[in-house]
Amino acid sequence: MKLSEVIIKNEKEGKVKTNHLIVKAKLRELVKNRSQELVDLLTALKIKASIVAPKAVLYSTLVKHLALNSELRAAVTGMLMEETSEYLNANGQGMTIAGAAMQALGGILTGIGRNQTMTATSATTMDEAKRKELEAERKRQEEEEERKRKTNLAIGITVGVLVILGIVIAIIHASKKNQLEAAAAAGSASVSALNG
Repeated sequence: MKLSEVIIKNEKEGKVKTNHLIVKAKLRELVKNRSQELVDLLTALKIKASIVAPKAVLYSTLVKHLALNSELRAAVTGMLMEETSEYLNANGQGMTIAGAAMQALGGILTGIGRNQTMTATSATTMDEAKRKELEAERKRQEEEEERKRKTNLAIGITVGVLVILGIVIAIIHASKKNQLEAAAAAGSASVSALNG
């Protein structure tokens, strides 16, 4: 069964997800088999693309821009229809089927591109939420480290002051003891002189 017939049949039966899967598979084949043509097409439409980039990157770039660029969508639809020899060989009733299939295919490509954009947006939002969470965690850690640093500084200063105070008290005590000993020695010398 031709791609156009499959797409139209699935659309009539309401199998939208099946069409999306089929078209995604066809897009991957297109990227795999006709990379240079796709890069040339993207570049012509002023979309950055490179043949040396991995196929996954090319696929992602292609899908991302499908929802945004109608020219790209039309060209890719044509390429997909050519791939199955339906577009160029269409005549009469075949042309009607091909036209309907192209319209459906364009809609699917838009949907795929939109889903990619929404997924990227939700990933960005998730990444943004994760980034905010990590930023808050980092800030909490910095505050904790600052609190510990201040506590350690306060303990260090307190211990330092106590040590200095102890030294001063020891010096004062030693000096008073020396004065008392000197006074006692002088006092005993005076008493001996008075007695003698």
